[in-house]
Amino acid sequence: MPKNHYTVKLLDLFIVQEDKKNMGVFVVMEHMESDLKKLLNSSQDLEIGEDNILVLVYNIIRALKFIHSANVMHRDIKPANILFDADCNIKICDFGLARSLPESLVGKGSNNSKRTRDSIMQMKLLETSGVEACNKAIALKLSKRREELKKKPRCLSNHVGSRWYRAPEISLLEKQYDFAQDNWSLGCVVYELLKCSSENA
Repeated sequence: MPKNHYTVKLLDLFIVQEDKKNMGVFVVMEHMESDLKKLLNSSQDLEIGEDNILVLVYNIIRALKFIHSANVMHRDIKPANILFDADCNIKICDFGLARSLPESLVGKGSNNSKRTRDSIMQMKLLETSGVEACNKAIALKLSKRREELKKKPRCLSNHVGSRWYRAPEISLLEKQYDFAQDNWSLGCVVYELLKCSSENA
């Protein structure tokens, strides 16, 4: 796989156990100067050139192609989740709704680890054995779960993406969708950028 220049880098991860029932995870990621939402909101004060828009759109398309090549649907492409710097370098963030495509569409399994984490908490493994034993138990449970899920069909959630950037197939409650829904969201973002540019022209 090529080197990743298109998603924010994970710098550190902290697991904090507040009490016996609650565990928190803090994620530290790299800093980017701004996001497209801030740019669009400040467009009256700031002139965005057509060349800058072309570079931004090109880099966003490359970022999405990179994510899709890893068999991942972002499912929440919107201006607030597209970060950029002064050189128009793009990073996609907020993969909270991201999923891999189901086996029925691409032949590979995907997994949701929430149930696994919940069962680890019920076993109180973190309290008694520490973080390393907990990580090993999670890895074992995930590999078993992955094998189980390969045998089952999977329906994707219809409650994804911000309403204004949601693809029609999701709005119409289709059970199966693919990378095209990210492309639809990207089209909405490009429209906003172009509209912003034409208002300033």
